[in-house]
Amino acid sequence: YTAKGLYQCRVIIIDRFKINNIYMMDIELLTEPVKYQRRQYYRLELNIPVRYIQITETESNTMANDEELPERLEKLSEYHTGDTIDISGGGLRFTGDGLVEKGNKLAVVFDIDYEGNIVRYVLAADVIMSFGVPQHHGKYEHRVEFRNISKENREMLIKYIFQTAIKFNLNLQNRYQHYR
Repeated sequence: YTAKGLYQCRVIIIDRFKINNIYMMDIELLTEPVKYQRRQYYRLELNIPVRYIQITETESNTMANDEELPERLEKLSEYHTGDTIDISGGGLRFTGDGLVEKGNKLAVVFDIDYEGNIVRYVLAADVIMSFGVPQHHGKYEHRVEFRNISKENREMLIKYIFQTAIKFNLNLQNRYQHYR
């Protein structure tokens, strides 16, 4: 563990000992340390509108099997609104106006601009966490994991995330160059 993240490598233990009741090891590195990513998908900080509605297990399974959406889920006007905080190929974190219990199911809807085309995602998601945002009374932060995203849609979303991250970093570099 370092201030810059978690690293891993292969080692061999040379010696073990105890100093002030703390167990220590003398090791020899067999490979170079490499930064270790614990998340399965890269997360991009991104603010885009999101709509969400609580759904039943049956509705969630219908969405997961790519069946036709139940009629009630077609009416976006009945959804709650919010904004993403970050997004990944596996889920998203967003704000909204009501607490949603951990373990509940949501239908989440958001649009991305993928290579000049607006692509709408309508996905079932499991609520991993939901809590009030202390500095914003009545606002809640939700963390969800996608349940039904197809391989093609996940790959498109991941590509969009990386393209957006690269574009954002280039814009920052250009701004920095301008002020030098």
